[in-house]
Amino acid sequence: MVDANGVPVPDTDSDAATFSNLNPDTSDAHALGGQSTRYIWGTDVSITDSFRCMKDFLSNYQKKYRLIADGELMEGEMLAARHGGLEKEYKNMLETMLDFGTTSLYLDCRNLKAYPPTRKLWHQLQSFPSEIIPLMDTAVKDTIISWRRNE
Repeated sequence: MVDANGVPVPDTDSDAATFSNLNPDTSDAHALGGQSTRYIWGTDVSITDSFRCMKDFLSNYQKKYRLIADGELMEGEMLAARHGGLEKEYKNMLETMLDFGTTSLYLDCRNLKAYPPTRKLWHQLQSFPSEIIPLMDTAVKDTIISWRRNE
């Protein structure tokens, strides 16, 4: 908010995050960045963290995240046990791939953006598609292999 002269007016009722804490050890971005030392050449994109993030997405993404992003569902809203929003869409797709022996997974990138842990991966995909897509392919393959071992 600004006043009539264009000078910022402090909003004391806001619960929005600020940049007032300059201690780098408490940065959420640093904590989410992980401890990997392997990066895509010429970037600060961690191969290990992006790979782990994609595997988490494949196993844990639920349709409710997209419903929230599209404004069809309120964040924090409780869903009934059989609500379609609780379906783990990509886990089901991978299981179907295993059942039918298919090799193509159709990824809606808007789902990456809707799932909070993969928003950074969505941005990386936009900036470095030729590096991130093979990483995602490997994550799909690795996830399927690990599921086969656990059967």
